[in-house]
Amino acid sequence: MNEARPDLNLLAIFDAIARHGSVTAAAQALNLSQPAVSHALARLRDVTGDPLFLRGRGRLQPTPRAEAMAARSRLLVAEARALLAPPGFDPAESRRSFRLAASDYAVMALVPALLADLNRAAPHLRLTLRPVGTGTLVALREGGLEMSFWAGALPEGPFLLQPLFTETLTGLCPPGHAFAQGPVAVEDWAAAPHVAVSLGDPGVNPVEQALAQSGLRRRVALVSPSFAGAMAALAAGGMVMALPRRLLPMALAQGLRPFDLPIPLPPYPYGLLRHQATRDDPGIGWLAARIAAAAPEPAQGPLR
Repeated sequence: MNEARPDLNLLAIFDAIARHGSVTAAAQALNLSQPAVSHALARLRDVTGDPLFLRGRGRLQPTPRAEAMAARSRLLVAEARALLAPPGFDPAESRRSFRLAASDYAVMALVPALLADLNRAAPHLRLTLRPVGTGTLVALREGGLEMSFWAGALPEGPFLLQPLFTETLTGLCPPGHAFAQGPVAVEDWAAAPHVAVSLGDPGVNPVEQALAQSGLRRRVALVSPSFAGAMAALAAGGMVMALPRRLLPMALAQGLRPFDLPIPLPPYPYGLLRHQATRDDPGIGWLAARIAAAAPEPAQGPLR
């Protein structure tokens, strides 16, 4: 007798034969050929040293050994299927914690509507927000983050980028500033003291790139890591800045004034970045879909 232990595939076939009482019916239930099931039964008989099933009236009858095996094999097969099945995700019951990298742009423009939605759909779910920075890509690779809000193109590496929307920039100045009164010359705008928002290299900026094509360079008086800080400095220091349009309602609430930028700036993509290893994670996929649904439209209408 062969001393080898039967694998889970053999146990699944044994369980199907025991339940259906037929090699043919077991083959159909398992989407296997009848010869494959017959061969597996022969292997099981060799392993156990028992015929396991005998021909009876209309169906195979289990031997005492098969009857003793049936309950345990069914349990083992069920446990294996549960273990190997893709993980499920029930947002209404999940207490899972998700870690997202987010600038204060995302915190102001997207997170409030997202939280309102999650409070209804996933009341026990927890979000932990961390700043976007030079370590964000490493954290995504190593599993320290599930996702990151991301401005710009897909970076090199094993990443997935889900587009959310495209964003545009508008000028912003404090009340009473000359730029709020009418058209602004590009030379005057470049010469004014600017607040620049940078999450990394302040030289990598669509405003700088557009000005360089015109042979100009703006006067940056302050580089801020946040839009909230930039708007606060703007109000107090008489400076100007380029602001994403989805933050315009917050700026107007602070009494700041928008103006049309004197140079054309193309819209830039904004999305969710994650590692390719999370592609089949149903929880991350569900959250990404809710974030996309909560993404706001840009402020519409004339700037003043």
